[in-house]
Amino acid sequence: MKNLQTSEITFAQNDTASLLAPIFTHVSNTKGERDKDIVHYNYNGADITFRMFEKLDAIEQSVLLAIVGLSAKQGLLLPPEPKQGSISEKLLSRLDKGTDELSPFSNHPRVIKTSYYAILKASGMGRSKQSKERLIKALRRLSQVNYEIETDRYITSENMISLVVDKDEEMLYIGISSILSYALENQYTYIDLVERKQLGSRAGVAHLLHARLSASVNVGRTHSFNAERMALMLNGFVSRKKVDGEWSEVYDDIDSLKLKNLKRFVVSAFRKIGELEGWVVSEKGKGKNHVFKVSRLDISNS
Repeated sequence: MKNLQTSEITFAQNDTASLLAPIFTHVSNTKGERDKDIVHYNYNGADITFRMFEKLDAIEQSVLLAIVGLSAKQGLLLPPEPKQGSISEKLLSRLDKGTDELSPFSNHPRVIKTSYYAILKASGMGRSKQSKERLIKALRRLSQVNYEIETDRYITSENMISLVVDKDEEMLYIGISSILSYALENQYTYIDLVERKQLGSRAGVAHLLHARLSASVNVGRTHSFNAERMALMLNGFVSRKKVDGEWSEVYDDIDSLKLKNLKRFVVSAFRKIGELEGWVVSEKGKGKNHVFKVSRLDISNS
């Protein structure tokens, strides 16, 4: 029997709203703490507000997908009703709102016990000291993300993950929120982690684009995407605001040279994804009318 901590994690069933809402964007290399960020999104009739103590980029997204992928592996979940005073119980107490009837999700938060190595491997990161340091920073940033969901009747608030790190044993106890737990068994986006690794270990923009396209284009379907709009979206220059009860997109001002450079990376990412098996990508037009048509084929029976 394979060791569940080290066996290959090939996919993640992730919450769709957190992939479509631009909470993961390309962040330029900066020393120290990143800027804070607030993202508003509307999904399935609910208004969702994500509050981030620091901006999240493709590394945080890779780590979150690794956590979600590992949590689906039988044997990694801690008991759903942990012993009083245990690490698992403390983690769940930070996540669980304690009012089940108010939650729009039927699943309780869950906790996994895993290792540095398992997360690094599943996320496509190396095993170096630098990789471990990046992992801990990413986990801290994810643990500081709060989301608030407002429906016609309820407002619920929850942290994305809770975290305990055993630095001596290099083990992790990670509590994942009910929205992520719900997605494992209900409405989710299937992210192929093997494809993600094929795009390269430092392909930040390509990883962000792959996740967004996975959430936007179902197998057997075709959608078109404007290259400039996607470049602005993936780099955090598009936000949503509610005006007179209706959500509308707001675009930040950006000079033409910077937009051209951002678009260049996005165009390259679209083309890379088009080389993956099961993806068909074509393009037409130039400038503001540069559009990519993306199709996904069903290769499960091929």
